[in-house]
Amino acid sequence: MKTAGIVAEFNPFHTGHEYLLKKVRENGYSHILVCLSSDITQRGDIAVFDRHTRAACAVSCGADLVVELPVPFSMSSAEIYAKKAIWILKRIGIDALFFGSETEDKKALSKAAAATNELKDSDTVKDLLRSGESYPGAVSKAAEKLLDSESANVFKSPNSTLAIEYINALGSTPFFPVSRTFPHDGEQGDNYASASFIRKGILSGSNEAYRFLPYKADGIAFSDIQNIQRAILLSLYRKDVKELLKYHDINDDLAHRIYNSLCTAKSYDDLLIGIKTKAYTMARIKRCLLNAYLGITPSDISLTPYIRPLAANEKGKEIMSAAGCEMSPSLKELSKKYSRLCELSEASNRLFDMSTDRPSGQSEYSKPFITL
Repeated sequence: MKTAGIVAEFNPFHTGHEYLLKKVRENGYSHILVCLSSDITQRGDIAVFDRHTRAACAVSCGADLVVELPVPFSMSSAEIYAKKAIWILKRIGIDALFFGSETEDKKALSKAAAATNELKDSDTVKDLLRSGESYPGAVSKAAEKLLDSESANVFKSPNSTLAIEYINALGSTPFFPVSRTFPHDGEQGDNYASASFIRKGILSGSNEAYRFLPYKADGIAFSDIQNIQRAILLSLYRKDVKELLKYHDINDDLAHRIYNSLCTAKSYDDLLIGIKTKAYTMARIKRCLLNAYLGITPSDISLTPYIRPLAANEKGKEIMSAAGCEMSPSLKELSKKYSRLCELSEASNRLFDMSTDRPSGQSEYSKPFITL
């Protein structure tokens, strides 16, 4: 058994992801294990399809086993997101990691990762932060000064931050970048389109987006954060600066910006615009707002992840049998040891459910393990 690992959001799973899985098979890997984001993504958005649907779509299109990246980590910074996901994959057992990339130059990626790791707490980065640069931007600018042109170009691609963090979290585990079929935030081609293009199409009611999904999806319930924006605003409005500071990744400046913006915001988008400044990426702001809404604290980020299979085929069951760790598809069973993570998992499930146009009311605790 030769197992490849993939960290993914599959938001939603599309033909480009199917291509990635095919490339893994072409490289001689018999089993594919995916660590999939929960219902809230790394950019601080609610996933367009719920985690179980995305897991089932992945297995139906080439993956063997999909396990969950619990919600505090799936909606964290690139470093935390990568560390927790890689930890899960390595605990189960992988021989290599594959990921989509704008470059297949492993040497350049490795150099960029080493430079980033070296500079994270450097004076150069601290000076750039004081000048108003965002943290990812500060690390990127500092690292570029140390690198050759090929390695420096890594930072110019939109998904480089995650690729670099994967590499730093892997240690000695091999990695293989696979060239993307389409620009990360581009539009559409003949056979492929970016996930952002597909999400926009689904939310706008366009049938064009569905042709890039290699499965029937036009009947799947999808989320739209606009459906619950007033509930989010009201919940946040009731929190003062002192309360906001309790939540993960919210510093004093952000707490004041959130509090002041809430006083005049008429919508969720208004709130985001009122908070935005060069020092904070929009992804970080969105994550912070949902951290406050769900009550995610710094202590939640330090928790050990549970290992929860969401969907599998027969080969996926072989991965589970060979794994040298405890795992369970049952949130009820996991709650005996991981009560806080399970509580947050249910909260994110309810957030997703209420953001759809036809909530099911189904508890995350009652959702079954999917076998295909």
